[in-house]
Amino acid sequence: MKILFIARSTLHKQPGGDTQQVVETARALQQIGVEVDVRLSGERINVNQYDLIHFFNLGRPADLLRLKGWETKPVFCSTIWVDYGDSPKKEWMKVIARGLIGNDRFPPWRYLVQGHEKSIQAVIDGTDLFITTTEREIEKLHDSFTGAEPTYVVHPGLPDEYIDTLPPEKEERSGILCVARFEELKNQMAVIEATRNIAEPVTFVGDAAANNPSYFNKCKRVASSNHSFRPHSSMSALRMLYRSHKTVVVPSHFETFGLTALEALSQGCNVVVSKNVGALEVLKDYVNVFDPNDISELQDKLKASLQAESQKDGILHARSFTWEKAAERLKELYTTRLSV
Repeated sequence: MKILFIARSTLHKQPGGDTQQVVETARALQQIGVEVDVRLSGERINVNQYDLIHFFNLGRPADLLRLKGWETKPVFCSTIWVDYGDSPKKEWMKVIARGLIGNDRFPPWRYLVQGHEKSIQAVIDGTDLFITTTEREIEKLHDSFTGAEPTYVVHPGLPDEYIDTLPPEKEERSGILCVARFEELKNQMAVIEATRNIAEPVTFVGDAAANNPSYFNKCKRVASSNHSFRPHSSMSALRMLYRSHKTVVVPSHFETFGLTALEALSQGCNVVVSKNVGALEVLKDYVNVFDPNDISELQDKLKASLQAESQKDGILHARSFTWEKAAERLKELYTTRLSV
């Protein structure tokens, strides 16, 4: 069995949650005997050497449409579906603009002619099976499109190093940590406003979105003396940050899953999560929830989290989610499709 993973061309240059999903899923599949090639959209690829194509990110249909011969193979799609609320025409123009300024590959002719919405529908029509990370994502997918069936939930997991036994803590945890690329959807500004008068250090980890650096600049401009900013960090570096911080906040207006919440919980952090984060589906009993549009509620939740004892109950629960389990489920689905 040989599987082709197709991901966005900026997967490594502009890392995000999908970067981890693609890389870790491929690694875990390879460990159980499934041959996987991770290739980026726009690379020269001979699809005939693969049994099945697994495409990531339905909202970027141009990434698959530019692959010659993709419709001749069985196709799975990990949707990673986010509805940004823009019109199809605006999304179409944004894709073209990213290509023109060099932030992404220029879209193929088929995408230019069909437009964004019809291009997504073309991918849906050519896909055999859809994979989401939560049931909630399935609902949003079906609200947006027709024909996105069958759909299966495969929960993401934790890297092996996040499942290692936590070492004894030499000093008391302190401070608030927020990990995400800087863009309006991630809502870091709410954390800045909510913590302006909290006498605790607040650390933001993440790079500016390549297509909209103005939000990052605005956040830095209005930040207070207790706010500090660090660039995108490796999983090992993040693990050390998780283990030294008392509270991790995920303030996003929307997350298909929100791996940061799972990672932080596994490292013993108290976690404060927006009600619009998909991971709540499996973590709701172990985290504090708030409305991302309510700064006062966020402030109250953060203060309570800082004053509470560091949570222990969620550690084992979080660590039950592994990339190995995700890979085993995917292998079953691949095998079933290829046996037809």
